[in-house]
Amino acid sequence: MRTIIFAILFSVLTVSSVRAETYTGNDWLTDCEKGNNSTGLCLGKIVDWNMFYEQVKDCGKNCGLEKMDDNYNSFMKTCMPQGVTHLQVERILIKWLNHHPEQLHEFMYRLYGTILLETFPCTKNTTP
Repeated sequence: MRTIIFAILFSVLTVSSVRAETYTGNDWLTDCEKGNNSTGLCLGKIVDWNMFYEQVKDCGKNCGLEKMDDNYNSFMKTCMPQGVTHLQVERILIKWLNHHPEQLHEFMYRLYGTILLETFPCTKNTTP
């Protein structure tokens, strides 16, 4: 059973990462600021990234993700509070990206992990 769960999660993570690696902060911010959010592109990406985040958090060390790159580890050190909405995350992303133009060329899936970690780090009161 554990092997099946790992295989499914690995497939999802691999497909999500490959698809997302070509999408940079520039791409996402440009799409959102052009008004493409009316098509759901901005929020759609956030929903995808949040699903990825939840899968990583749920599986964690049981699937060996701690051996993966720092982006996966940053998810494990993030404690997003209950009640945070996708729209709220969109606003956080836009604000962060506008304040860090030097990093817009980076892949968005990596930036997302960084932004979550900076915004919602785990503390003594919030543990992963």
